[in-house]
Amino acid sequence: MKVKCPSCGKAVQTPDVSPKRTLACACKYTFNASSADIIEGTPSSSQGFDSPSLVSGPVSFEDQMEDIESAMSDTDLDRYIGDLQKSRQEISSIERKKSEEDAQSNPRFKLSAEPIDIDDEFKVAKDLSSPAIEKDETPEDTVTVDFSQTDKISNAPPESTVLAAEKQLKARAAQKAQRKKDPSAPLPSQAEIPKTRKWDFKDFEPFLRNRYFLISFTVVIFSIVLGIALWLKEPPPPETPPDPYLTKLLTPVKPGLTTTTQIQKQPAAAIPTPASEAKPVATKAPVARSTQEDEDDLDSSSDIYKKMRTAAFKNDHENIIRIATGTGQQLGEEERALYLEASIIRAGANKARLREIYLRLSEERRNHPNAGAFVRTQAVSMLYQPVSNRDLLTSLDLLKSLSLTRSRDPFVFYYLGQVYEKLGRMDLAHSTWEQTLILAPQFIAVIDHRLKLYMQDENWPKARELAERLSSNSETAYSGFMKMADIAAKQGKKEESMAFYRKAVEIDGRADASLELANQLRDQGKFEDALRQYEAALKADAKTNLRKEIHLNRGITQCRMKQFDEAFQAFHSALSQQKGAKNYRIMFHKGLCELDAEMPKRATLSFQSGLKSNPSHADGWYYYGVALTRTKKFKASIDPFKRSLAIRKTDRALYGLAYSLVQMKSNKEAKARLDEALALNPKNREALALRKKLGK
Repeated sequence: MKVKCPSCGKAVQTPDVSPKRTLACACKYTFNASSADIIEGTPSSSQGFDSPSLVSGPVSFEDQMEDIESAMSDTDLDRYIGDLQKSRQEISSIERKKSEEDAQSNPRFKLSAEPIDIDDEFKVAKDLSSPAIEKDETPEDTVTVDFSQTDKISNAPPESTVLAAEKQLKARAAQKAQRKKDPSAPLPSQAEIPKTRKWDFKDFEPFLRNRYFLISFTVVIFSIVLGIALWLKEPPPPETPPDPYLTKLLTPVKPGLTTTTQIQKQPAAAIPTPASEAKPVATKAPVARSTQEDEDDLDSSSDIYKKMRTAAFKNDHENIIRIATGTGQQLGEEERALYLEASIIRAGANKARLREIYLRLSEERRNHPNAGAFVRTQAVSMLYQPVSNRDLLTSLDLLKSLSLTRSRDPFVFYYLGQVYEKLGRMDLAHSTWEQTLILAPQFIAVIDHRLKLYMQDENWPKARELAERLSSNSETAYSGFMKMADIAAKQGKKEESMAFYRKAVEIDGRADASLELANQLRDQGKFEDALRQYEAALKADAKTNLRKEIHLNRGITQCRMKQFDEAFQAFHSALSQQKGAKNYRIMFHKGLCELDAEMPKRATLSFQSGLKSNPSHADGWYYYGVALTRTKKFKASIDPFKRSLAIRKTDRALYGLAYSLVQMKSNKEAKARLDEALALNPKNREALALRKKLGK
């Protein structure tokens, strides 16, 4: 079949007139077979002319190049490519004219008049290519072509198509030549796929300029942040509702005479026993008797009860038990109640002993169900040996009930104040203890306990008030002056403290007052007066347990007076009173005295003995190292100094270690230790002198 060339009109041989068939005329013009006039032959319906839509798609460059390569030799192909390059300017001028016409009809379309490189034109062709055509889609502004008027449409291919074909033909020719030389070379491949363009900030610029988009974006971000904040925020825990039962119990009750009908009867709880023991024996509910009947029992107390009561005021539980078990008389309810209370407190955590006491108390409750004294003892058992928290509340309830029926019993208010203290209501505890002191001003245990609490809080006015209350009573004057002296000493008032100790000695020359007075005299350098007080303390009571402390402090005083023989004798007397207990304090002071007496070898033995009893004594290790340096054992002294520093870091221990290191020729480490010592105490003269001697 022959078709007519649209350029020169010559006939070109072709097997069919398919739209994909690209022909090359002798005039160097390429065209599609479907766009030419048929001279000879009739196309069949299978060639695609029946459906106009078949020619609407772009012509494949692969098919064009396959036809060209099959129709031309290598020489003709090279010549053909050269002719294409020569005709590019002519084609460009045609396209430029057409672009100018388009620009006049569409001002937005402009074409640069500058010459464009082939590679640049290929890029422009790719950028200007329609995505709708690549995806085989028809955009909205696509113009429908009437193929019946094809003779009016220019058959010249667009410039981008020519450039792409030219470039791809060059590449195929180069690959074909390379393959002839090297058969293993790869076959011609399609054009490279352009790389995916990276995102740029300019891509988002239209969105950022849109105020509606910015407002929506801000609202979304704020909602997300607010949601996260609300999710992370934990809801406040619900408030614990107040316990009406506990609130009622903590309400103070003013003691006074009441009738039986005004007393709320509270059933007695079971007597507590250790968890590992059997269940307690059930008891009957106590029935509160009239106030007048209980007060009569207190007034008609026996002499044994008065002695036990006086011992109880001093918390002397051993004496209470001794009085109760030493008499051959039958004890009354009050005496037996005090005995059981003292036994419970003294038993502590001894389960076997507690079980015996609880059985005894259960028996007393069965025999005397309405006795208020045993109800108080039951409350004491729950106070000192509670099985659960409920026992403490039951004890509080029982004691509050007894405060109405036994309004003149100081022990009820004393134990009631202790319950308030354990419940954390110190205001109610102190007010209840005030009622105790009104009933029994000589209740030293209450004053001592309250003084201890006030001194822990450094509430000196309250503590001083309680101490003066003791000193104003002839029975408790000695204890009052001792407490006032202790308070003055803690406040740093040494002279006032010594004056109170002297008054205590004048009232009752006990050993403890003389000992405290002697120690203060020694601290002020009044050694002779101190020795006289130590001798007075030894004569006050030959069986006192303070004899060890008296001998020890007398030895320290005589050592400061350079009376070494008398001091060593006092230390040996203190050791004889030790009776197998730890003796590190005595051996420590004995070693210090031996260092002062220029006896370093004996001092090392004393420090060794004391450190065996108390290896965590930092000063003991320090002076042990000092004693070793005095005996020229510098290497052995390094370890004691390091042990002392491990317990407590001091500048003197660092200096001692540095001194021993210098003697061992370890100057570098010695300098480091001296620097640490001076950092702790820049005024350490010995460390400054040694550091200056070592130099930089």
